[in-house]
Amino acid sequence: MSDEGTSAAIAILRDFYPRAEFPAGTVAAYTEVLSDWPSEEVVAAVRRLILTEKFLPSLAEIVREIAEARLTLPTPEQAWDIAERGSLRDAAPEVRAATEEVGGRWAILHSDRPSIVRAHFLRSYNERREHSIRAVARQEERTADVISLAPRPLSELPVTTRFRPRPLMAREAARLAGQTLRAPTDEERRDAIAILREGPDILPDQEPRDDPLYAAAERVFAEAGEWPAGALIPEKS
Repeated sequence: MSDEGTSAAIAILRDFYPRAEFPAGTVAAYTEVLSDWPSEEVVAAVRRLILTEKFLPSLAEIVREIAEARLTLPTPEQAWDIAERGSLRDAAPEVRAATEEVGGRWAILHSDRPSIVRAHFLRSYNERREHSIRAVARQEERTADVISLAPRPLSELPVTTRFRPRPLMAREAARLAGQTLRAPTDEERRDAIAILREGPDILPDQEPRDDPLYAAAERVFAEAGEWPAGALIPEKS
């Protein structure tokens, strides 16, 4: 950042915070820290902060504002909307990582304890978001996709997150999102047969179709009007 850029930022702060003191030492500190950032980013950050901060923004607040503007990460609520129904392929790595942390979109759409999944997602995303902001503020490498989070007891996880990822999950998630489904691939058909042979993962008082993955496997063949030999399909009621 040029001296002119630093001077412009400090001039804005002086104009909007006339009671704040700017001795030579303070000016030197602001100049030294902010000189690591492009002038336009510093001035833009200061202009945003003066609209919301009653007192003189600290250097840490200014640098954080710059980092947040660079990352343009969604708010936690926006991130949850993306995890539920948005394009994860185009989402920020923090959103994708938090989604995987709770078991993927399959778990989000199928869990019988959605409030727990949502709470876990928001906690994971907030930690990853904060980690990335701090990394950029310190001008370090952003590692949102590999941040280590505290493990959770298995009993707290929705049942559906215990499944290993398998081809049929993506197809069922697309169906629940209202997308037009293509014909099942050979890989999806083989996966459906394997699921049907394994049987439903249900509690004693539940029906086979209470297992969403098992129901999805049945649907693959029901929609085509055929049933594979040896798949051990239970009699329909």
